[in-house]
Amino acid sequence: MLIIVTLTGAYLAWRIHDPERAAVRAIRSAGGQVHFGYQNPVTSVTFFSVGMLPENEYYGRVDVVDYRAAGPPPLTAIEVLFRPGSEHRVRLVELRLEQLTPEIVTHLATLRELQFVVVEMPSAVVGADSPEVKKLSACRERLPGKIYPTFRPAS
Repeated sequence: MLIIVTLTGAYLAWRIHDPERAAVRAIRSAGGQVHFGYQNPVTSVTFFSVGMLPENEYYGRVDVVDYRAAGPPPLTAIEVLFRPGSEHRVRLVELRLEQLTPEIVTHLATLRELQFVVVEMPSAVVGADSPEVKKLSACRERLPGKIYPTFRPAS
């Protein structure tokens, strides 16, 4: 009986610990938006064409559209026993640059199914040696191929 109770306790401790839950909580508390696989998030990129100077970085517009379902699909028995499948995992995160702290980047690195991090920049043109570009470059090193800077003009 002691072995069964110990194994059940160990299983429940493993099952309850989900780093993705903590990451979602941290991102939302920082003011970011989280999109899950069942929402089928899609990005569209709009670039503007101007004469670009090499000492600047230029950011287009990245819009996110998700085809929200009424809610998450029900978990299967296997997902209940082990872990939810990819449709219940975070696929895309939207944040402003000032929300992208080292703690948030650490949380983003724990998201196994993460494909895109859309980062809203303060302006469409930023100097290549500016603090904003350095911060973005540090994030790109930690999350290669997932950072998509964007600029959305005030409406």
